[in-house]
Amino acid sequence: MFQWTPRRAEQLERAAAAWNIFEAGLSLAVGASAGAVSLIAFGLASGAELAATVIALRELRHGWSVFGHRLLGAMFALVGVTALAAGVYAFTKQSAKTPGAASIMVATLCTTVMLLIAMLQFSAGRALRNRSLTGHGKLSIFDALIGGGVMMSLVAWSAFGFTWVDGTAAVLVGIFSLFEGVKTYRSAATPEL
Repeated sequence: MFQWTPRRAEQLERAAAAWNIFEAGLSLAVGASAGAVSLIAFGLASGAELAATVIALRELRHGWSVFGHRLLGAMFALVGVTALAAGVYAFTKQSAKTPGAASIMVATLCTTVMLLIAMLQFSAGRALRNRSLTGHGKLSIFDALIGGGVMMSLVAWSAFGFTWVDGTAAVLVGIFSLFEGVKTYRSAATPEL
């Protein structure tokens, strides 16, 4: 029977880091080529998710870090502000082209993989009673929810020509990222599981 060990949890976090690098690069590249600001904002949020992975890896070895979680909160808040600005920009530019199937496939793939990673992080966190892993699982769920919202906005834009949904999705990514950043920053001083 499978049991979580600190070594296996560390391997999971390393795999999550590799995925986050791939996810951020792919989302930024496809979003930029398709003119999909919401996908670009999602790529930025994936970069903050990578920071969460690095912090979780560090804390698996050295224990809880208030500074690490405050830094993570600040990064998510920065992503939030950037995504809000990108959303406002998307409203002003109103792209004439549609995002295409590649954008939708990227958002779908990212959402699916992040849900799987989140389930594994929750499982490892509970088994090892590790707040960093369960907290990172929450952030991974957050990332998957953002990906799902971006995917739905890209479908609506592509299928129905609703160009305004791209900016709306980017603004929502910004609001949720800002909220998560403030919440993470404030909760950093309470390391109990």
